[in-house]
Amino acid sequence: MLKQKITIRLSWSAARSWEQGNSAGLPERGGVYELRVLQQDQTWRRRYVGQGSDIKERFETHLAASEPNACLRGYLQSNACRFRYALVSSADDRADAEQALWDKWHHKCNQVRPVGSGRGYDVDIVEE
Repeated sequence: MLKQKITIRLSWSAARSWEQGNSAGLPERGGVYELRVLQQDQTWRRRYVGQGSDIKERFETHLAASEPNACLRGYLQSNACRFRYALVSSADDRADAEQALWDKWHHKCNQVRPVGSGRGYDVDIVEE
């Protein structure tokens, strides 16, 4: 049986430095987000994707000393990092977008495959 295919469009925000005190103006709305890390060759590489119902809260939570993801915490403490987000109102679409991004790129700091929504769709991600 073929899975139903859906397309989720992600319109990424402008990148901002991921550091303490830089969350002003971030939306308190749902979406997906990414951590980009400056590499030695001066290119930015995506190392983590996440999703949540409050983008500003997720930005601030990951900066806490209690961040449980050692890979993410290490990058945030010792590298130039950027944060971008894409607003996605549906919780199911956020979960499926996070999973589809991981499936496509296998980000270094996502330690396990995100579970997705459980809807079982074949998700096509379009990043803008």
